[in-house]
Amino acid sequence: MTIAIVAVVAIALLFFASKAGSVGLPKEAVVQASEAKAWMISHSGFQLVDVRTKGEHGQARIPGSKHIPLDELSSRSSELDKAKPVLLYCASGGRSSMALRQLRKEGFGQACHLAGGISAWAQAGNTVAR
Repeated sequence: MTIAIVAVVAIALLFFASKAGSVGLPKEAVVQASEAKAWMISHSGFQLVDVRTKGEHGQARIPGSKHIPLDELSSRSSELDKAKPVLLYCASGGRSSMALRQLRKEGFGQACHLAGGISAWAQAGNTVAR
């Protein structure tokens, strides 16, 4: 029974962490993991950006993503095309929501973030490269 309680608490924390990162963001700027593949198909030429640390990126990543750690985003945002959609992700959604706010301030009007991050992506049954 203790394991079940721990599992329920862990799932709840992951859920609320992913939602907390999305608070105050426009609805269209938040992509749910269950909708991510459809979003990618409908946004041709999109840029997928991993804002996690180098170590996290080395352990697992969404195939085709460009790695720009959050702490380097301001100095490296010129590597991204403002005219194309951007989908940001991190581990659980917190850092990618911060990155989204930053890119929106820099004029990336089509930037979005993956709610729940790579954790939600994997839980939705999507491919993760190792």
